[in-house]
Amino acid sequence: MLFKMRNNARRLGVTLAMILTFVMLMGGQAFAAPTSSIDVYVGTTFEGTITTADIIGDSSYQANVLYSTYNNKNELRYYLADGALLANLLNNKLGITLTGTEIFTFNAGPSFNRVLSYSHLYASRNFYPCTGLPSSVGVRLAVQNTPPSTDCVTFDPKNNNNAIRLFFGQAGSNTDKNAPDMVSNITSIVIN
Repeated sequence: MLFKMRNNARRLGVTLAMILTFVMLMGGQAFAAPTSSIDVYVGTTFEGTITTADIIGDSSYQANVLYSTYNNKNELRYYLADGALLANLLNNKLGITLTGTEIFTFNAGPSFNRVLSYSHLYASRNFYPCTGLPSSVGVRLAVQNTPPSTDCVTFDPKNNNNAIRLFFGQAGSNTDKNAPDMVSNITSIVIN
């Protein structure tokens, strides 16, 4: 009986250590819930909140916008996204006009962020279709999107599992690795 209790305690200790290691490696990201609003700061000054209702109600809102991406594994993927242009939302909702020199920090979850410059986000960005010429796409906050697809014609149904999510096209070449910068579950944007 004593041997059985020690063995169970050992297994419990190993299981807890594995869970703790997983949480530390993921930096809390695995437990970040989908977001329905984003707090916006200019420097340290809180400017206001953008909600999913603001995104859907914005004049630049569009459904089924096509985005092409390459991920870190050099895999080509396609998305359909429903959302509004970031610059429109900032201007229309919060009165923030972008000058072209900004640095954006997109925060998601308890310990994940992506720092992107205006020139990176707003470079000439395109959707590269399976066949044909590329078309220009904007920097968009999406309230729902499809899972990544290997086909630019057939998509699974859209969901908001990654709401709110940043989308933008590929710059210069259809091999541009833009997928790692498409932040999901955005909780705040800091503009400097």
